[in-house]
Amino acid sequence: MTTNSYHYDTSRFPSATPQLTPSRGNANLQQSHGLASDPVQGAVHQKNCLLEELTRRHEDVLHVLEQKIRTTSGACHPPPSPREMKLRDENLRLKETNKRLCEELERLHKAHEQLDIQYQIQKLEVQKLTVQYDLELQNRGATQQSPSEEVVILQRQVFELQRELRDALKTLGRYEGADASFQDASIAHRLDHLSMQMETSVGSSII
Repeated sequence: MTTNSYHYDTSRFPSATPQLTPSRGNANLQQSHGLASDPVQGAVHQKNCLLEELTRRHEDVLHVLEQKIRTTSGACHPPPSPREMKLRDENLRLKETNKRLCEELERLHKAHEQLDIQYQIQKLEVQKLTVQYDLELQNRGATQQSPSEEVVILQRQVFELQRELRDALKTLGRYEGADASFQDASIAHRLDHLSMQMETSVGSSII
């Protein structure tokens, strides 16, 4: 009995997934690649260290500059404390109060001057009436045709008092701080009345 044996030539049909056997070239490539990774990592590490050092120096320089700015220009002051803010507000309030009081004092000063002029006017009017009364008594008791020396003196006193009163009224009318009640037609009326009294009370010999 004959046995058939079949022999296939595998060299004519290569395998779909050939097995790569390590060769001397591949081994040298892997070895050279592993050796090259170590210098790269070292260079990166060295650059990182240099960057950290530069950053630290930069921060030190900034800190020194900030200190110099604070000491030289004084621009960076600490914020005011609550007590300082309260004192500043109180100072502003006192300044406003002082200004208001100064204005009030000026107004009262003008009012005082006005009242002083009014007092002088009233005083002159009283003196004028007193002298006129004495003059009238002297005229009633006089028996001579010509007035006596005492009557003439009294007439001159009346004239002087009326002139002072007229000047005081004019001053009050021109006074800048006077109230409106003293700047109306009443002053002009009193001046006209006073002028008529000066013309009639004093004789032609006095004028």
